[in-house]
Amino acid sequence: MNRASRKRNVTGQDMPDGWVFWIESGQRTLLAGNPQQACDDFHKALSLGYAELDAAAPLSEPALLAVVAPLLNLVDAYLEAGRAEMALVKLSRCTELVARQWSQATTVDQRLQVQSARDLLLLEWPQLERRMCRLRPHFAAFFSAQVWH
Repeated sequence: MNRASRKRNVTGQDMPDGWVFWIESGQRTLLAGNPQQACDDFHKALSLGYAELDAAAPLSEPALLAVVAPLLNLVDAYLEAGRAEMALVKLSRCTELVARQWSQATTVDQRLQVQSARDLLLLEWPQLERRMCRLRPHFAAFFSAQVWH
């Protein structure tokens, strides 16, 4: 799990009220062995993050990270719970969001706002993919498809 890198990427960012509480609560709960409660906490952070992202105009790095970090934490929690399919759904949603924001960024400044989220996703993707494939070996064929390369 790469929770430390996720925390580093959002440290010092201006996150929505209550967001840090739910992320930290979810991480503590996950470490204590209760992935379902962790999912609930991460979903609360995700709701706050989506509200922040919807309100952000123009797009800001903290607003995007406020959604990406809980999604990646949800992937962790679902994998800990043995729910690889749900982990894949959240990873896909995260990838879609970052890719959409990246493709819509038309200026250098806009790309810089997306860069941290993109870097975080690219950093964590390999280990999350390995963990999913350990739980569901048939996912290896899915991940080896040309669409990912």
